[in-house]
Amino acid sequence: LVDYLWERQVRPFDPKTGEGLETCLVNVHAGQQKAISYLVEDPVSRAQISVIPAGKAGENYVRRLNTLSYRDVATRPDDAWSLFERELMEQVAPDVLLIDARTGLGDWGGLSLLRLADEAFLVLYPSEQNTEGFRFVRKTLREVSGINSHIVLSPVPEGEIGKAVVARTLPQLELEEDEQVVEISYNPAIASASTYPVEAAMQNYSRLAGLIQET
Repeated sequence: LVDYLWERQVRPFDPKTGEGLETCLVNVHAGQQKAISYLVEDPVSRAQISVIPAGKAGENYVRRLNTLSYRDVATRPDDAWSLFERELMEQVAPDVLLIDARTGLGDWGGLSLLRLADEAFLVLYPSEQNTEGFRFVRKTLREVSGINSHIVLSPVPEGEIGKAVVARTLPQLELEEDEQVVEISYNPAIASASTYPVEAAMQNYSRLAGLIQET
């Protein structure tokens, strides 16, 4: 995604033909451009997920990430992200778009939450420092964008220790009546997994998937 956005923000190109670009969203037609997305298919349900990585770690990634200006996205009608969204809807047409954003409200993380998101799922380990940050982000989201925020506590320690940590954390979150909390327990099987899904962890993740589907 970083390569795709960088090219469209920095390089001169023909917006009709794509001439001058090395990347594309999907391989719609044969050409020299490299697609930035790939498909993952569940073998049982045949449901498909299109995955778009942030980029391949290396010199180019760091340099291009630092060059990208999130201000362009906020001020220009023909910015690179708007082009990405348009192509995404035309070529992929997803039911749900999940953005794994950076923590907090700075740079691209703030842009993802304040301009691009319809709903925010805030993932935090249950600790005093994190709940303090959560309250600030939730307050800002409500005041600036009005979008709903949902809380995901993860990873929660297993057993009695985890119950005690959650019980101590929930009052600090200062939850509203309609706010739901999803708990994801620490699961060693996920920490060491090489294939997914991990059946032992499905119950908690199913609750999260259900909440995303409801919203």
